[in-house]
Amino acid sequence: MKKAVVHNAVVYKSPIGEMVLCARGRALTGAWFVGQQHFAEGFNVKMVEKPAPVLKKTMQWLDKYFQGENPEIDFPIEFYGTPFQKNVWQLLRIIPMGVTISYSELAKCLKALTGIGGGCARAMGSAVGRNPVSVIVPCHRVVGKRGKLTGYAGGLERKLYLLEHENAWNFLQMKNMFEPKPV
Repeated sequence: MKKAVVHNAVVYKSPIGEMVLCARGRALTGAWFVGQQHFAEGFNVKMVEKPAPVLKKTMQWLDKYFQGENPEIDFPIEFYGTPFQKNVWQLLRIIPMGVTISYSELAKCLKALTGIGGGCARAMGSAVGRNPVSVIVPCHRVVGKRGKLTGYAGGLERKLYLLEHENAWNFLQMKNMFEPKPV
């Protein structure tokens, strides 16, 4: 029987709840809110007293983010998942702060970049929901059609907080004012 890879972990206290940050070697491998859906799914997590350098950098990044900055990610992230999930998670990384995108728009982007996907908004939703690096890999910026606030493994209250924190929520409301409504 193959032993699961150990991911060293620390707890980070964010304004919206404690997070567990995981690393393997020099790369960040996970960031979840304690108790969220898919929490450390498939990970062998070992809590450590002294955080690895990448975990220290991640905590500094989160400090800056929650203080209202838009910090650059200057540490490696290693994803564990299917090839499709990894493609989706890489795509999430390029959504800028303050911008939102729908699941179907994200699926179209994935198809354009990789030739995979297209009309697979459900598969996209599943992959986005299993994002192992919450906040830093901004799955909270993915919304439903017409900007509808939908699913977030960390809870909709946190998703709303993050979007408001980034001033994206107001953008969504304004965007919806100008879109034609179905009759």
